[in-house]
Amino acid sequence: MDEKQQPKCIWGLDLAGLGGRNNTGLVVMDTTIGSLEEKKITIIEDHPFNRGYEGTRRWNEKQVSELIECLQKWTDGENHLYVDIPIDLQCLPRVRNPLFVWQTKLRVVDYVFGGLPPLATYIGSQTADFHFLAGQADILGKLGDSLFETYPKAFIQSRIESNGIHYKGANATAEDRIKIQTHLGISDPSDELNDDEIDAIVCVLAGICSIDSMTETDLIEQWVSRKKGPPNAGTIKTERPSFFTPPAGYRVLPSSSDRSAPRLSVEKKKWSDYKIP
Repeated sequence: MDEKQQPKCIWGLDLAGLGGRNNTGLVVMDTTIGSLEEKKITIIEDHPFNRGYEGTRRWNEKQVSELIECLQKWTDGENHLYVDIPIDLQCLPRVRNPLFVWQTKLRVVDYVFGGLPPLATYIGSQTADFHFLAGQADILGKLGDSLFETYPKAFIQSRIESNGIHYKGANATAEDRIKIQTHLGISDPSDELNDDEIDAIVCVLAGICSIDSMTETDLIEQWVSRKKGPPNAGTIKTERPSFFTPPAGYRVLPSSSDRSAPRLSVEKKKWSDYKIP
């Protein structure tokens, strides 16, 4: 990415919602520090999104206001935010004129990349939480400018898991997480990084290595390369001209690109110790 086009800071948020599980990953990169080849990643611990907002508790206006202020700051133009959560739902759940049964539950990008249904089990509550907070923060109008949706698994599947390496779930090991960090260009991998922090790092890298949001051509190429037909892409586009329109502000870290990611050093800081530049 050309340095003039970079924001001052890029934030990556792997959102676990407000359910009290304390596993939302938050990472930031100050693009003004280091060279194009070497950058520092800061993993933020004990941040406001990781404090356990139990669903049975009374609403705490002060706590929620802090989350809203964070979203406003992280998308203010000098800061860009990349979130691993569906943002542009593309008419879900009221999809019009579907061609396939799965379209009542999945966007085309979700189907192509093996994503979870945005409104169903596992991420439905996170999607609802983010849309509420983003609406309160009035940042949805910034989608594609300083707010972006990304999907770390799209990169990890094609570049890493295809080599038999897993970083989450029953098959995940600390050794595999170290291998993934090596793939991501982290100069000093640590077995202490968890999968949420790794996802958040990939969110930030999507901001460094992707200049433009996904286009229709990009999505068609993914449909073809991942063998999602028949019918083939040309037939589908004839029947449904807008079928391959991607969500607004959707960026993923390219699986292969002449834009190489920088080497990364990683540090951890408490939220109370981190000062936004």
